[in-house]
Amino acid sequence: MSLPLSYLSWIKDTGAALTTKDGAPVKVFELLHTDDNAILSEWAKHFRNQYCNDTDIDFLREATGKSRTEYLDELKFPTKKGGFGPGTRSGDFAEILVSDYLEYISKYWVPRTRYDRKTIRNESTKGSDVLAFKIISNSDSPDDCLAMYEVKAQLSGRKAKAKLQEAINHSG
Repeated sequence: MSLPLSYLSWIKDTGAALTTKDGAPVKVFELLHTDDNAILSEWAKHFRNQYCNDTDIDFLREATGKSRTEYLDELKFPTKKGGFGPGTRSGDFAEILVSDYLEYISKYWVPRTRYDRKTIRNESTKGSDVLAFKIISNSDSPDDCLAMYEVKAQLSGRKAKAKLQEAINHSG
């Protein structure tokens, strides 16, 4: 099966499973990337388009007087350094990864409006991190599914924190 986003082939099920305090199993995946410039470029474009679609950027930046790069770096993307920017970047990155997995591998429909409609670039949008829908048939079905995800990430080289428990605690 060919994936619409090549980077998704880098997501591998480790075969390991964690168990929540309630006894629910949790699969563990890892992202095993390679230095493939074509895939990395495709992936970067996909992420960029989550914040501002390529077809809209010229209209949106027109009144700002900024170049495309300036518009994205100064107004849309969370900052690389300082304040909540780096944490927001890692959270957004993880949420987009989960959304892509759900949409392209698990065959859910995932609305994509969370990042392009942000009003504060260095803050996560409030509410459920990822909503996903799976409609089984054209008529009502008890097998239809609405899934809501609380996503946590830590993309620094520091010692890993208990993100699974943090996600469970914040899911309420």
